[in-house]
Amino acid sequence: RRAGLTEERSAGKLAVLLDAESVKWNPAKRRWDRFRDGDLQLRAVQEINRVLDGYPAPKQPIEDSRPITIVFDKSLSSMMPPENREGG
Repeated sequence: RRAGLTEERSAGKLAVLLDAESVKWNPAKRRWDRFRDGDLQLRAVQEINRVLDGYPAPKQPIEDSRPITIVFDKSLSSMMPPENREGG
């Protein structure tokens, strides 16, 4: 561990990043406007989940040879181009 880097300090920094904002110059108002920084907030949430082991363990792939059948509602056929419609 690096000196001064504790779990509490890291948790505090992540909590601050959850409310991160960025600024952008607004020439019409001649001032800086503040916006929520969604990218930085998302990365903070991801890091919190990683630290708390919030992500599920990867699932082992299984061999499944059963066919998959998807049944669409009849109303969806009206959205298909004429050459792809049933009986067309």
